[in-house]
Amino acid sequence: MSNEPEVHPQQATNGNLISRRTVLKGGGALAGALALGGAGLAPSSSRIPKRAIQSTVRSSSATSKFANFSSLVVAQPSPPTSFDPAVSTSNLSAFQQLYEGILAYTPDQKTLFPCLATEMPTQVNDVTWRATIRDDRTFSDGSPITANDVKYSWDRIKQPSLASFAAGYLGFIKSVNVVGTDTVEFVTVAPVSALPDRFAMVRVVSEKYIAKVGAKYFSTNGGCGSSSMYNKVPLSPSGINLVPYEKYNGVLPVYTDKAAFTYYPETSTAFAELLSGEINVVPFLPPNDVIAAQDDKSLKVGYVPNARSTLICLLLFNCGKKPFNDQRVRQAVMYAMNREQLVTIGTGGYGIVADSPLPKSNPYHVTPASTYPHDPDKAKFLLKQAGYGDGLTFDLYVSNLGATANYAPLLEGQMASAGINAKVRVLSVDSYFSEIFAGKYESFVFPTQFGNFSPDTDNLIRGWWGGYYNAKAAFWTTPAANSIPGLLNKALYSTHEATKRTAYGDVQEIIMAAAANVPIIFQAGVTAWSGNMAGFVPPAGGELAAVYKVHPQ
Repeated sequence: MSNEPEVHPQQATNGNLISRRTVLKGGGALAGALALGGAGLAPSSSRIPKRAIQSTVRSSSATSKFANFSSLVVAQPSPPTSFDPAVSTSNLSAFQQLYEGILAYTPDQKTLFPCLATEMPTQVNDVTWRATIRDDRTFSDGSPITANDVKYSWDRIKQPSLASFAAGYLGFIKSVNVVGTDTVEFVTVAPVSALPDRFAMVRVVSEKYIAKVGAKYFSTNGGCGSSSMYNKVPLSPSGINLVPYEKYNGVLPVYTDKAAFTYYPETSTAFAELLSGEINVVPFLPPNDVIAAQDDKSLKVGYVPNARSTLICLLLFNCGKKPFNDQRVRQAVMYAMNREQLVTIGTGGYGIVADSPLPKSNPYHVTPASTYPHDPDKAKFLLKQAGYGDGLTFDLYVSNLGATANYAPLLEGQMASAGINAKVRVLSVDSYFSEIFAGKYESFVFPTQFGNFSPDTDNLIRGWWGGYYNAKAAFWTTPAANSIPGLLNKALYSTHEATKRTAYGDVQEIIMAAAANVPIIFQAGVTAWSGNMAGFVPPAGGELAAVYKVHPQ
């Protein structure tokens, strides 16, 4: 898609959608080269499904601007794990409707705006910020949302017993205090320009409710939200079901009588149900389904431009045992890989080669010395140096999510061109990750998106390369790997741009040169949705689909 203008998500929702000619440039090649799933290529009716256009007039004065959908169903590629937003990393689409932070990002992650705050937080001095909380907001159980609840939500993340994923990304917070009646003061250990981004990362929960029911009950049963919806039924392996909070008066209204965020292990199954009208939104489409979606006049298709995507596909090596404890072997695999082909055929053009953990649109992106263009001869040379002159055989697991599954047959052929026998197998990323952490793998290709939590530079790198996954998933514990957290802190706490750029540049070079836990492609994350959904914006995070402000066409 490099010769086509990219579609801005706001344009996409106004009818300036992805053209069929654009899709066919990459997707047609895929359809001819690979036999991938039949459901996504099934013929479809041009009518809008009846279930998707049922609507009723809602009586709530807060959200009576539009008629209501009877229901909205959003496909999710990951199973639900918890109602606790400080614990779960897989229910983020539902969490957007369940809990609010002081601030929130627009779905395209370009703009921060106040949610629970009356206005954008103000900076008092180099290390102090203040936010005033609205005094008219309530949790879905009717109790007021207070400044104390905001403080509680931030403080509990640091509780060791909670084991919150966010604790490592908020280590710069020295204290959170309530000042006066409705103001919360945040003090950092040093000047941190990324703090405003983190205001959207922490979602507010009710201190009173959790004290009453307990953290374990809250995790599995939920029942009290701080946004426009809440749940009435406990956590289910099939997904999360929400209903509107009728007294909601915030800035993220919903126009649906219920919303379901349903787990679909196979995207092709979800897309077939989108075509039949059973569901309304399917994110993370593979290219063949993008083509089918363009053929169906009842659907819309959109994506965030490749250059701004932070949805990244990684190649993870088990560096704790042979053959990938040798950097030369890992680099050989990278040189054997033809990532341009993975982009043009595997993603249908909805992606770009990743030469860094940061997208090129990021102001701190650098192009490291190690970029790994397709070079089978160099791969063979490195393998010979490492003692594998007669060839290399290993297991290469590939995630089944979105376009990533399409890489499998391509990777097998690419490796063979360098004398490598890669035994490729497509697996569910969710079911297999326990094996990853147990070290029961050799290599794994899968997508991740820490930009869903916060798209700031520190989080984009620290989220995946800040230490935990390097050591616990890649078993990459060299001095260079262990230096990454310190370099990230140096960049985070420095007020000098030159220091930040040098530190971030060093981190990017370490990650790419080691080829241990390495980015290979930025994917655009194409989303399809029912054509009668006005106001829907395709998510920057690929799967992070928001239904607030979405209303019948």
